[in-house]
Formats: sequence, C-alpha cells, structure tokens
Amino acid sequence: MRAARHGDEIMSWEAIGALGEIVGAAAVVLSLIYLAQQIRQNTAVARSNTRHGITESAMIGGHLLADNETLAALLLKHGHGGELAPEENARLMATAYMTTRNWENIHYQYLSGMLTAGEWGAFRENLRTLFQHSLWREYWSRESEIYTEAFRAEVSSLLSEIEEGARAAEASALFDEPGSRLPDMSGGVDPGES
Repeated sequence: MRAARHGDEIMSWEAIGALGEIVGAAAVVLSLIYLAQQIRQNTAVARSNTRHGITESAMIGGHLLADNETLAALLLKHGHGGELAPEENARLMATAYMTTRNWENIHYQYLSGMLTAGEWGAFRENLRTLFQHSLWREYWSRESEIYTEAFRAEVSSLLSEIEEGARAAEASALFDEPGSRLPDMSGGVDPGES
C-alpha cells in the first residue's frame, strides 16, 4: 500500500510540475503580448514627439523670417540678384545652414521610420519649394558635402526635378507666344475625316 501511495505522490508532483510549466508558458506568452503592446504605444509616442519637434522647429524658422525684417529683406535682395555685403551674405548662409540642417533631420526621421511616407511626401514638397530659391541652391553648391549621403541624394533628386520642371515650363511657354505654334503637318487633312 505504501508503494502505491508513493507512486501517487510522484504522480501528483509530476502533475503539479506539468501544471507549473503550462502556467509558466502562459505567463511568458502574456508577457510577450504586453511587451508588444508597450512597444507599439512607445513607438506611437515617439512618432508623436518627433512630429511635434518638427512642427516646433518649422514654427521657429517661420518666426525667424516673419519677425526679422532685415532677414526678409536680405532674402528678397538675394532672390532678385542684388549685391550683398559680406556680412549680409554671412547672415544668409547661416540661415541656409540652420534650415538645411533642420531639413536633414526631418529626412533622417523619415528614414528612421518616425515619419510615414505620406508625411515625408508633404515635407518633401516644402523642401522642393525651399530649393527653388537661389539662396539654398547657392548654399548647397558650396556646402552639400557636410550633409549625409542619403540627404545629398534626396536633394540631388529634388534639384533634378526642379530643373526638369523649369525646362518643361520654358518649352510650354514657347507654345504660349503668338506665332510659336508648330506648323500644321497634316497637309490640311483633318485626321477625323476619311
């Protein structure tokens, strides 16, 4: 009888051990689910903070231009081909440096997954507008090597798009001038007539 009891004790300890393993495995699975949820929440918070930081830096840049009449006048003067004194040029180049570094950071945030493709697309359009101004093209031609390779490639692509757009606009303008239409090559026959 004692042997049977000993066997029952062993069985009960084995059952308790198996139950403990099942409970432990369930706890691991629940912990992993909780961890995944925490990671998603942290990623959402990080993205939100990134977006907030980008907006804040854009607002500071906008205030810099809006609140500083001298800087605004210098940008207009440069954009219209006016002659700049060395200190005026230095001020504009410093402005171009600060804003371009900010854009490089925004691009980095996109590459790091902190911005969606849609968000980056909207920001990219703003960057394209910036590089349509002669100041940023001039600055970039001098200083592009101090930026990351990925950002240089992005700006290079933008500059190519800007140049293609300018060439297309010039070609289109040729056809908007009186007397600049292509000659009629149909021989006077309407292609709709047969």
